[in-house]
Amino acid sequence: MPSPFFRLQFLTPKDTNPKDISRVDKVRQFTLTDSDEDLDTLDLLVDNQDLAQSENPAWEDGNVLLAAFGLGALEAPQRRFKIKKITGFPGIKVTAFEDKTLEANAVDLCRVFTNQTHSAIATAVAAELGFKAPFVQIQTTTTVHPQISQVHEPNARFLKRIASKNGFQFFIDNSIFHWHERDFKQPPLKELVYYTSNQGDILTFKVEEDTASKPGDIKTIGLDPMQKEIFEVAANNKETKRVSLGSVVGVFDEETGELQLKNRVVRPTPKRTQAQAKDEADASFKRTLENQVKLKLTLPLSPDIPAKTILLIQGIGPVYSGNWYVKQVKHTVAGDSGRTVATCLRNAVSKDLRDSTEGQVDGEKNESTSVQNKKVLRKVGKINPETGKLEVELLPAPGAR
Repeated sequence: MPSPFFRLQFLTPKDTNPKDISRVDKVRQFTLTDSDEDLDTLDLLVDNQDLAQSENPAWEDGNVLLAAFGLGALEAPQRRFKIKKITGFPGIKVTAFEDKTLEANAVDLCRVFTNQTHSAIATAVAAELGFKAPFVQIQTTTTVHPQISQVHEPNARFLKRIASKNGFQFFIDNSIFHWHERDFKQPPLKELVYYTSNQGDILTFKVEEDTASKPGDIKTIGLDPMQKEIFEVAANNKETKRVSLGSVVGVFDEETGELQLKNRVVRPTPKRTQAQAKDEADASFKRTLENQVKLKLTLPLSPDIPAKTILLIQGIGPVYSGNWYVKQVKHTVAGDSGRTVATCLRNAVSKDLRDSTEGQVDGEKNESTSVQNKKVLRKVGKINPETGKLEVELLPAPGAR
């Protein structure tokens, strides 16, 4: 069995050549967290029983840590982090954040952007931070906004705020500036299989599904200040184009077993045009769906699984097996052991829950193709009123003998 390991180097603000941090420096635990929403972090637990580490020049605020880890011959790429927090005694906890994103969070700015799209603003700010093609991935938006204010906000927080208004993500990963939707179109990076014997790729898993807040549609109501008229726009499974990791969006009625899109959400909006209100409704609808179903995986140390990728998960039942997006992954090395905990999400469950279901994937209809189920049996999902969990059972199809 290959052994897990980590490598650490540090740079002071005055250094040009990194210096090694070895096991002699008593790093007992190494945890690297890779996320598509929060700052990527490196947490180190340092043994300081003899107080020697209190004077170690490696553990000083502002130092840059160069971190890598691996398992046997498999090693993750080296990452840069800047120390921002040192706490604890006698054990020292050192917390460092991803270097480039931290720089974008360093200074609060006040300014106004006029008559620009959100993507044009993101492109301009990326250039200010030193990112230009081909190291920029920005998804184009079309709605022109008369005025967007950045008031006492660092660039990173401002970019994240305007990204959320479009259902996008902002992050800087491996020196590439990202401002776009979660990439659900990418092919699976890896296939993982769960076996009840715990001999597979997955040690444990846990699925969480929020069946109470699935939206049927989101409607926004606003007032056009020029025309003095009230307008309404809606975002729903039929009209909102999106990339789906499954084919069914909705919950099953506990009495009839029918698939339904529940909970119409109606909210006022300060937007002045229907185009702006539609963007807001679409972003809210997509974001809500993306947080409906979550999967937490515990794996052996997996340096080849970063966040923001797709995993093909098999062996966890017909409803939940399939492609999952990795929202966050936490790699931990402590002594001779290592673990990876991945938090995944998807915006739909799998096909064939019924003999015929419909869902929207990029605006196209998707239907079940299970011929045997259509002729003999159908799968009907019901919500257990006591536990709130989705239960699937096989019932005879209409007309079946």
